Amino acid sequence: MSQESFLITGLDKSLKFKRIHLRLPTNSDAAQSASTIVSRLGIREEPLVAVEEFHVEARFPFSVQELVSQSPLAVFRFVVWIIVVQVIAGFGDLGQTLAWLLVVGFVGFWIWATVQRGRVRFEAVLRLGKMSLELRTKADFTTVIPRVLQWEGPETFLLSGAGRKVQIYLPTSEEAVQLVSKIRAGFPKIREIAL
Repeated sequence: MSQESFLITGLDKSLKFKRIHLRLPTNSDAAQSASTIVSRLGIREEPLVAVEEFHVEARFPFSVQELVSQSPLAVFRFVVWIIVVQVIAGFGDLGQTLAWLLVVGFVGFWIWATVQRGRVRFEAVLRLGKMSLELRTKADFTTVIPRVLQWEGPETFLLSGAGRKVQIYLPTSEEAVQLVSKIRAGFPKIREIAL
């Protein structure tokens, strides 16, 4: 995990998956402990992978996966609003009109908020890992296994993979080209679409 810590994963006696994260005071203590555990237990060791980080601006465009993930919550909201409509509608014609205006306003606000969220740029850290890209903002964390990289401009590109889309903005075109070349090196099967 780092120079001073490592993670051991496996099954315990009752065949339950377990993880143990060990932190030691120095690099040499960690290296010695890890080599002893590997040699005595005959387990496979995965070396520390260097992860590169890039400071970018990111936008999360609206996607079908996001719509599907929000569907159960939307159904729950719809049921609650049907109950509210029924209660308020009991107050006569004015109650029915008010109830439906509330529902239309609420649904309209939800759609507007979802679309607006897809337009906002966030300061983010893009971590280029061995198997995926991790994007962390102050409020969100997402993992993308990129399949398609589509250029949107000289400093902007869209990464798509497994239903998730992330639009990346960099200050200069040189930084964008450098980051894309590292993404291509890490994910050789990625399909690149030019402007």
